[in-house]
Amino acid sequence: MSLINREIIINSFKPAYHSWKQNEIMMSYYVDRSCFSLYNKTQTQQQMKLWRKLAKEGKLKIAEYNNKTKIINGVEHYILVVQAYDGGGFSESNSFDPMGIFILGEMVDGFIYLFKSKENRDKTYEYVMKGIQQPCGGYDGEDLVGLFGKKVEDGDEPENIIL
Repeated sequence: MSLINREIIINSFKPAYHSWKQNEIMMSYYVDRSCFSLYNKTQTQQQMKLWRKLAKEGKLKIAEYNNKTKIINGVEHYILVVQAYDGGGFSESNSFDPMGIFILGEMVDGFIYLFKSKENRDKTYEYVMKGIQQPCGGYDGEDLVGLFGKKVEDGDEPENIIL
């Protein structure tokens, strides 16, 4: 593994981002090769199948709450975070995604995939996680009643929930 810093990531992100062709679906930082990778439709579908297999085996999760929108050069982009899971919780790999930290401002243990299309990001998430329980058993608001004395209701905004 090589030393990674902000300057290296930004300088390698810019040419990869600007070379992103219309037929390429997503981008990620390939840690083993210290470079950005762009995935076309076929490559994305192959990756989705692998993620689906690992999710069914309980080795991988995509937490819906990590599906976020980021602005790059004034344009909305959509992130998907793929994380190792060991059945009882997220596996700690101590591997923070360099694109997440230095480009997107997200520090998360796992791998971030950047999409230009919300529809493609959402369809990828839905395919991989269909019928698979969300991490931590999902969230329905009930688990906060005992801890904070208030049940989170549908329509509550984060600023209305005082922790």
